[in-house]
Amino acid sequence: MLEHTRKRTAVPEPPSVTTGPPAAFQWLTTRIGEERERRRRETEIQDRLPEALRELYEVLCRCVETYRDAFGPESAEISFLASKIRIAVAEGRPNKAGTTPALQVEVVIDAKIPGFMVHHGSGSLEIRVDIFSGATPSYRDGDRYLNMEDLTRRILDPVFFPKLPE
Repeated sequence: MLEHTRKRTAVPEPPSVTTGPPAAFQWLTTRIGEERERRRRETEIQDRLPEALRELYEVLCRCVETYRDAFGPESAEISFLASKIRIAVAEGRPNKAGTTPALQVEVVIDAKIPGFMVHHGSGSLEIRVDIFSGATPSYRDGDRYLNMEDLTRRILDPVFFPKLPE
């Protein structure tokens, strides 16, 4: 009887799978480092938000004082609450009921951004806070960084001068 011989092809062995810790792939090591840095920066910003709000309050107080000097001591008021700045601006003269209508703006810490939400009658504005080298915060509206003049204008202009064009 003839024996039928079959040619066998060699099947490569799969790579060995270890049961120990995973190998340190370059991409994984890099991404872990990036995520650690992102978390560290996010924690630093979160910790710095209350102080950044306090610093912004001090700058806004000077702006409110300048406005009061021009339009009288009752024309605007500013208050600082736990995580919020509120500014109320009297709009014109008292009405028949003896009250003066007021416009308000609030700057509130928003940890999700992280940064501040600015709320006024015409809408809201999201201001991101970044911390780079040192402890000085940087402010950003979208992709545009704001200096303190731009930031205070975006917060106060809609309530100080609502009838003037931008």
